[in-house]
Parts: sequence; structure tokens; C-alpha cells
Amino acid sequence: MSLKNKIRDIIANYWLNENKYCGLSSFYIYERMQDLVEGVTEEDIKTILKEMEKSGEISTRKIEGTDRTYYRINASGVEEVVEPGPYVDMWAYPKRKLLEKYDTSKAEEVGIYTKQLRLGGSQISHRFFRRQVLDRYREDPRFVFEEWGTSGYIGIKDEFYLNDSVPEADKIGIQSFGKGYDSNGEEVVAVILAYLGRLSVEHQNYWSSYEIKEKCKLDADYVKTHFEAEWTDRVSIYRAFSQELEEINNICDLMGEPPLFKRTFLDNAPKEFSRLTKPTKGEYTKFIHAIDKMISENINRRFFKGKITFQEKISTGENKLRIIDKSSLRLLEEYLEKYWKFPDPKPKEDMIETFKHIRKMRQEPAHKITDDAYDLNYFQKQHELMDRVYRAIRTLRLILKNHPKARSYQSPKWLDEGRII
Repeated sequence: MSLKNKIRDIIANYWLNENKYCGLSSFYIYERMQDLVEGVTEEDIKTILKEMEKSGEISTRKIEGTDRTYYRINASGVEEVVEPGPYVDMWAYPKRKLLEKYDTSKAEEVGIYTKQLRLGGSQISHRFFRRQVLDRYREDPRFVFEEWGTSGYIGIKDEFYLNDSVPEADKIGIQSFGKGYDSNGEEVVAVILAYLGRLSVEHQNYWSSYEIKEKCKLDADYVKTHFEAEWTDRVSIYRAFSQELEEINNICDLMGEPPLFKRTFLDNAPKEFSRLTKPTKGEYTKFIHAIDKMISENINRRFFKGKITFQEKISTGENKLRIIDKSSLRLLEEYLEKYWKFPDPKPKEDMIETFKHIRKMRQEPAHKITDDAYDLNYFQKQHELMDRVYRAIRTLRLILKNHPKARSYQSPKWLDEGRII
């Protein structure tokens, strides 16, 4: 067997079996070849690697350094070896032209994305998917599903991973997925090939059915945080909304009052309170329901005790009156009108109108049966509505923090200075 063929064997076997989907250096190849070919030098190896790169069998990159350090195992144990002086390593990464001669696996047996890796696909290259691919995991209580500003996580919960009745194929996870955009600017899901290749064959097939073949681009902040080790100041608007509820309750505590909101949803927001995975009327309606639960249904009536009357009399005709409970939004509106003065009442009025708008939209579908509908405009409608709702809840915080007893209040820096997305 020729020296070049021996090198081909080492590179391909290392990629496919020893250290899967990783390249190796000319020095590593040289170390192995010493036992196979007498008199071979590292320069001989580099010359052949250059030939293989030219023929399209591999790609290479150079790494320079000083005082090369490595370890050898001998009879006395592990020996550290230091070669003083500068060195240049040539790293080799096999390509499809080489690997297809060695890899006999079938995509239907190992998985579509595993096969791509086995044929030289870069571990950190991305594949892009329609957001609907996330539905399966968001709706399945066996999985942890989290989504932040520009990334997210999917994984089987420990109790189900350890449960023998759960199919092995479902015991999967995606360490991180990112945010991207298609050619129309619509948001898509991005996942590196390494994570996809770890999925079971069944789940690889599922993801493949949602893959977008057209060219997409990655979100700039996702790239910075996951591949360039840089911190960004962008915060998910959904995370910021829950933080606003928390801050409002903190202000109420300084005021000596009960919390205005019963829950802040910092760690347990409704799963529907997130970016739509598919642009349908049904999903949009669920989103509206979630917002209303977090605002009007979440208002703590005890906050208004002793300040606003909880009931009112309404005429039912024929000189008869009926006593009814005031809505939580009505109590909030009356409280602000009674106890707060506004040089410009418009922000407060816009806030109350937004809360009432959400309540009205939620009540409409509850009283009639409607057909579902698919419309890409629902993505934009959700974005605009969430922006309006966030501005409203932020306005409420800015109003309450002006209370004389809340002068010591300080909001989180990231909430005021971060870019909300």
C-alpha cells in the first residue's frame, strides 16, 4: 500500500470511528506513520496532504506555535514531551470525495444528518428550519423546551430519560438552537449539524421534513454569543415582560402594599406566551389568551382593598338595580384616576386601552365558533401586539415608581438599557 493510501486510511478512520467528525494534524499522522513506514518524515506527510487538498479529498489549515507539547505512553507511564522552538502543524479534514470510498452507511439507517457528517459535513455548519418544527417539543410534556432572545434548548426530562417505557428514539436533546432569517426576513430556526447528527433516526427525519433549502442567514447576536464568546445586550421581549411584572411587585412592596400581580411568571410563563411557531389564527388566539391571563386575570384585587369599591350598581330596567363586581381592569383604571396625577394622561390612557384591547380580543373567540386560518401576517401581527403590550406594562411600572415611598427603587440595568427584541 502506498504512503498516500495509508494516510487516506488514517484520516478517514479517525473521522468516522476514532474521534468522530474531527480533523487531525500532520504531526499526529506522522506519529502513526512511524510504525508503518520506515524513514518517513513530517514534511513527507505535509507534501502528500497538499496533494490531497489539491485533488479535493481534504481541506487543510495551518496552526503555528512554539514549544510543541504532547504526551507519549511508555512502560513507565505517561511521558510529557516538549519540543522547543517554533512549529507549523497542518490539519487535515476529509471531504466527501475521500469519505464516500470508506463510509458504507445508509442515511435511512444512521440518519440524514449523521450521514452528512460522515461524508465530511462541518459540525458547526447550520441547517435551517421552519419554526413549526418546534411544536412537537413545546407541546410534549416529556420535554424541556426553552426559548430566549436569539436561542433556545430542547431536551428530554430526566424522569422520562430514565423511564424504560419511553422509546429510546425519544430520549434526545438539542443543546442549542438559534435564530435565523429566510430571504423574506421571516424568522427561522437554525441548528448546527453536530446537534442534529446526535438525534435518533426518527427525530432526524422529523426535522428534515421542516428543513428550508433556500439560503438563510444567522442572527448576528446569536453568532456573537455562541461562536465568538461575546456578550450582547439584547433581551427577549417575553423575558422582559415577566421582569416588568416582577419589578412592579417590588415597587408595591416598597409602597407598603400587597403585590399588584398574583404571579410574575419569571420561570413558568404559559408555553403559548412565546413567538408563534406557525402563523395560524388558532396559535395567535392562544397567544392572546396567554397575555390576558398574565394581565387582567393576574391582577390582585387585594391591592385595591380600602382604596376602591369592588362593586357597583347597574340598572336592569323597571327601576331595578343589580350589584355586580367590577373587573380587575376597571379597578386599576379607577385607582390610577383617583390617586395619581398625570401632566400628560395619554401614556396612561394608551396603557389602559391596550389592556382592554387584549381583554376584548380574548372574549370574542370565546363566544363563537370560528375556523382556523393560515396567514403569514400573523407573525407580524404578533410582533406588533407584543410590542404594544410591553410598552403598556412598562408604562405601569414607570407610573408606580414615582410613588413617594418607592424613591429607593432601582430597576435592573439590563431592563432599561438593553435592546428588547
